[in-house]
Amino acid sequence: MCFGSLIIAVTPTYASIGLAAPAILAAARIIEVSASAANTAPAATYLSEVADANQSGLLFQLSIRHP
Repeated sequence: MCFGSLIIAVTPTYASIGLAAPAILAAARIIEVSASAANTAPAATYLSEVADANQSGLLFQLSIRHP
């Protein structure tokens, strides 16, 4: 996720490089989303294991729907 954010921070403007700027930003955003999605499954598993028996399903669903 840090790499995607760095790309966004250093990408030149549309006035400087034209259509390459939005293409680079879109690619960087895809990198960020992929990194974020990679953290969702372990977080959901952890929450479902440490929760009480009657709350584990709720916490698991909340972590999947709202990472």
